Amino acid sequence: MSGRSVFRRVVIRVAALVLTLCVAPMAAWAAAPESGDVSPQARALSANNCDGGGSFRGSGDNHLSNGTLTAGFCRYPAGGVGTVNIQYHKTRGAALTVQFAWEWVDTRGANPTGRQYDNGSFSIGGGQTRTFQWRYASPGNQSPSGNAPCTRGVLISGSDTFSTRIVC
Repeated sequence: MSGRSVFRRVVIRVAALVLTLCVAPMAAWAAAPESGDVSPQARALSANNCDGGGSFRGSGDNHLSNGTLTAGFCRYPAGGVGTVNIQYHKTRGAALTVQFAWEWVDTRGANPTGRQYDNGSFSIGGGQTRTFQWRYASPGNQSPSGNAPCTRGVLISGSDTFSTRIVC
């Protein structure tokens, strides 16, 4: 192995270490790194994480043909949303470009309003998991309509939109 090859490997390893120690903690949840298979227990734990504010209200999911979309919601006492955690675990299939969102809906899951988007679309392939977290200071993100007391997570892929079950 040449000296140039050894040097290149050292530089790559140092760069990876710097990214792991400095960048990863700052990105906490914001389009978290992809990972392999995630157990249902790990998905549930990430959905009920309320470190952004509020108390856990509930989570909803949607078992799609190529993966599972899960969203958890934390609310403040006055009803505003404090933390939203969303995760998509893609079990199989070709890579897709998708985007996360969440929205307020009525008790039937109709009349969506106040949709909030993540930081932009991203690519996800089979066997990968991506997450995102929204954080709102007290009193939280309030429903723009008194007729929309419930919430749900949303996954957008091109012209297709998938949503989780509602959380009221």
